[in-house]
Amino acid sequence: MQVIDDADIRDAIASKTLGQAQAVMTTIHNTPFGDIVDTEDDLQPLVAAVFHDATRATRLVAAALATAELNTARLEASVASGWTTLTELADTLVRERNLPFSTAHEISGRLMAASEREPHRSLSTLIAEVSAGSVDQPLSYTDERLGEILSPRHFVNVRTTFGGPAPAETARAMAASRRTLAADAATMHQRRDRLGEAAERLSERSRAL
Repeated sequence: MQVIDDADIRDAIASKTLGQAQAVMTTIHNTPFGDIVDTEDDLQPLVAAVFHDATRATRLVAAALATAELNTARLEASVASGWTTLTELADTLVRERNLPFSTAHEISGRLMAASEREPHRSLSTLIAEVSAGSVDQPLSYTDERLGEILSPRHFVNVRTTFGGPAPAETARAMAASRRTLAADAATMHQRRDRLGEAAERLSERSRAL
């Protein structure tokens, strides 16, 4: 018997939600002027299912994250291997040496290939060699500097643009999301109260008839 873990269930529900959302868009893509009267019988169950399953998936993710224990040292070591952060070297060459990105990308690729062929040689020596034919003067970087450029922490920390993974940016985004969530929750509670009051008035007037 196959065992399905929580991650499989979560992914299945999330995928189902996405499929239903796409079905909603396809259902109304040619409805003129947003008039859904002719399509509401098929549309409304889809919309309800989207919110229902999205809530289920979100609750599963929240439950998993609440008790998750991450081996950050292992994760960092895994990311540091396999030249995962090589694009940051190309970005650094663009920023610091004013090289075209295509040239910086080519040099970075050559460095990776050279290091894999001769892993015993230092990166500082190799980058000088592989860049000799692409720039006026061979690039000069210390091993320490190249190690910093290629480190996962540096890769994350320098990406401070809107939506980037840098801690300062993610903290800003989380704070903004919490403010939005609080405002939405307040609006939801207000509307629920108004609906409850309206339902009570309707009942009172019905009883008075």
